[in-house]
Amino acid sequence: MGFSIGGKKLVCPHCQGTEFRTGKALLDSRLPSYLGLDWLCEQARIYACESCGHIMWFAKKAQVAHVETSDEMACLSCGTMIPPGETACRQCGWTYVT
Repeated sequence: MGFSIGGKKLVCPHCQGTEFRTGKALLDSRLPSYLGLDWLCEQARIYACESCGHIMWFAKKAQVAHVETSDEMACLSCGTMIPPGETACRQCGWTYVT
């Protein structure tokens, strides 16, 4: 299973991986942690790519949904998913072929 955030399938911008480990990270300084006040701090959800380890951060309020993974790849220009077997983005025309 993969993830979708903000209506777009989550794809690693480095290796185009679609499998991620998830976790949370604090966005505030060390002082609240030192005082034991972590519960007051802003948090972000992090996604670490299982393939290459690239980490992406998203605000806590992001809508997260599980989606089935496929062989689709994200366009590196606009993020639109490119179906298997196609080499160009239908949205912007960007291509993986050089």
